[in-house]
Amino acid sequence: MLEQISLKSRKREATRVMAAAPPVWPMPVLNGRSPVVIAPNPKGHGIDLAYQRANSTDLLQTYPVGTANGTARHFMPNMMPAFAVRDGVITYAGKQAYGYAVIVDHRNGWATYYANLEFMFATPTEQRRSSARVKAGDVLGYVGAPAPNELKRLHFQLWKRDVECHFVPVDAISEMSGWLLTPWADARLTPAENDDTAKAA
Repeated sequence: MLEQISLKSRKREATRVMAAAPPVWPMPVLNGRSPVVIAPNPKGHGIDLAYQRANSTDLLQTYPVGTANGTARHFMPNMMPAFAVRDGVITYAGKQAYGYAVIVDHRNGWATYYANLEFMFATPTEQRRSSARVKAGDVLGYVGAPAPNELKRLHFQLWKRDVECHFVPVDAISEMSGWLLTPWADARLTPAENDDTAKAA
């Protein structure tokens, strides 16, 4: 009997620890580079995330300016994952005007919205018969562009339930400061490509 009580107590403690774990960023750290907010989205709420060049010549050959993979200041490799920031249930997954979008209800008063996905791993909402659960860090899809010939970037929104039980967008940047960054390696982005002294040698 004492063992059963102890086991229940440990399970409750584990649940509390899991519930208290901070969310993860919706995009990974790429070979030491954290994703950056390229601009608040001018058409509405949310932020757009990509990676910043270290200088004006950084990775120009790998991610040329004027392509879906690069601008003068930012770049985005192909097949970059978009992560679920916390455990939850996918309430929407489907095709939009250009690309795919996913909404995750985290069942704690928060929800997240991910758009500009060029590929989505979630089954489209209209084809599902049951709820699709995700864990923090699960890959929801690959980051794409908001329109043809534009830089690939993840559009991300953070929503909070209001007093009327509706989700409303909130400032994602202030909330994300304590979130965990997940590493991701890309063989095309090496320290040598980033090192000006290696290029000069």
